[in-house]
Amino acid sequence: METKPLPPITGWFILFLMVGTSMAGLVPAYDDGTSELVEPEPSLLAEARSQTTWTGSVTVTTTYTVSVFDELIISPCTEVEMGSGARIYIEGRLTVEGTETCPVVLTSLTGSDHEGIQFNSSSNNRGSKMDNLTIENSVYGVTMYGSNPVIHNLTILNPDRVGIDLFSSSSPLIYDLVIDQAGRSLPFQNDWRYGLGLSVGSGSTPLVDGATFTDHLTRAINIWGGSGGVFRNLVMSNISGSSWVISAGVWVEDSQPLLTDLTVDRADHGIVVRHIDDGGYTRAVFRDCTVSNSMYRGVYVDKENHSNYTNYETADFTNLTVRGTGTIGATTANLAYAAIDVNATGAWFENTLIENSTSTGVRMYYADSSTTFRNLTVRDSGDPGQGPHEAGLAITWIFSSAPVFDGLEISGSVGPGIHSYKANGLEMISIFTTIREMALIWIILRSTSRVWFLKTTVNLVHISRITLTPPFVISQHIITAFRE
Repeated sequence: METKPLPPITGWFILFLMVGTSMAGLVPAYDDGTSELVEPEPSLLAEARSQTTWTGSVTVTTTYTVSVFDELIISPCTEVEMGSGARIYIEGRLTVEGTETCPVVLTSLTGSDHEGIQFNSSSNNRGSKMDNLTIENSVYGVTMYGSNPVIHNLTILNPDRVGIDLFSSSSPLIYDLVIDQAGRSLPFQNDWRYGLGLSVGSGSTPLVDGATFTDHLTRAINIWGGSGGVFRNLVMSNISGSSWVISAGVWVEDSQPLLTDLTVDRADHGIVVRHIDDGGYTRAVFRDCTVSNSMYRGVYVDKENHSNYTNYETADFTNLTVRGTGTIGATTANLAYAAIDVNATGAWFENTLIENSTSTGVRMYYADSSTTFRNLTVRDSGDPGQGPHEAGLAITWIFSSAPVFDGLEISGSVGPGIHSYKANGLEMISIFTTIREMALIWIILRSTSRVWFLKTTVNLVHISRITLTPPFVISQHIITAFRE
């Protein structure tokens, strides 16, 4: 077969490709980490090497990006110095190989805060993991958009805004997390989003097992935007001070998380569950929680729109202890509203102990049958001379179906055991109200409408005084129940 010679331009093109291919093998496979890292030129990002290893001391002056098919490995004992505003972006895979005796440290280069590490959505399911990493003096510690790294032994010290910030259905696994002094070194504050330990938003569902949060300005855990996840073995202390929004150990908004084995001490509010957006729903589940020395409220369950009476169960607590609300153990004493406050929403409480509150033990406002207390004990609570807040249990404005109390013990209140105002159809089952020595307990029931105040299956026992303010209608079997 006869062949035709190639045109001259085609021959030169083939020669150029052959030479270029042979030169490709001269590119080193990794960086030894001793040179200064600068922001890559946009034209070079697509040509990044498949794997880069950092060891020793590494400097990132502005930003560094691990592209989608690449991996950055950070060896034990490596110190990464970050310039002001510098951030490491993970599009591909990040592997941090710190150990307990030789962790990896990200710190500030110039004294101005850096912006930590950001996982973008392209890093999802690429196997990123971080072991024994300490992040110091950052604006943000770790930020995620739709990613799922595995994290062990992460310590974040002094983040200005957020220690870990999750968006866009992120689902990391986080074990043994420590965040300290979030938002405590601020030169100024121009919005509320400072001093957050772990913020979980926009449909994110992390697993957090073992976390300690200390000395935060605003919140230890902030859950919002239809998020969920499992959080267990959590310790929080000294979460206090924001003048922009409610400070709380745990804040849950329009979300459905599970939190177990939780301890909150010295927070402005221990736990807050708030429903805001009727386009979604709120259902926070808490198991085995202890809240102590809160300044305003131990537990607060409410709805942003208090005139929306379509209540449903937005929080579920089992084995809850709330003690010392408003006492000298709080950040500031004698400012408490209630140990537990339920406002215009519903909740389930089972096996709840309240003790030593400087205000009422439980305060309920615009509640209904979507709220149930089973086995509630209130001891030594109440605020002298403060009307309903003198009582162990204060209930106000219930018009439709009533909340249910099944197993109630109140003792040591400074005023009434129960104060009820305009609480129609209040239903109490198995009420056991006892008097401690030198404690005066009584019930005050007030209403402007015709109502059966109490329905009970057993007699009320050990009640020293009952005051009923007319007009009222009360059934015969209720009168029988009051007899001693």
